[in-house]
Amino acid sequence: MRAIMPLVFVVTLWSAFVCFIAEKYPNLTSYLKTASLRSALLSSFMSPLALLLTLRTNRALDRLLDARKSIGQINRAGRSLTGSFIAHVAPTNGKLALLAARYLAIFGWALKGYLRGESDEEVIRAVLPPNEAEWLLS
Repeated sequence: MRAIMPLVFVVTLWSAFVCFIAEKYPNLTSYLKTASLRSALLSSFMSPLALLLTLRTNRALDRLLDARKSIGQINRAGRSLTGSFIAHVAPTNGKLALLAARYLAIFGWALKGYLRGESDEEVIRAVLPPNEAEWLLS
């Protein structure tokens, strides 16, 4: 925003100046309507402005795509950990493997709730046993 504000300010001043001149000297209004200098000057201001706005939009889209990529990596890591628990822990201690899988299942919901500033208490209470949910929420 700081990068485009000077250009926006200049375009605003130019527009105010043209309006002032057109109001003060009505005979110049017809000349200003037909002047090709006006459109050339305006296009020279608008091209950098459009470029800067496009670059800003592209940066925002890049941040969104990076965030989606990171969430995908977190989901893949969670599935991999769940598979490891099922393969290595479940044969000896099934309850512990189930509890670990439940914690991994609510991790994505808890992360989304934290980032959005929402409460994830309902999901935690629905997925975890009551004593674990109380421990986690306390």
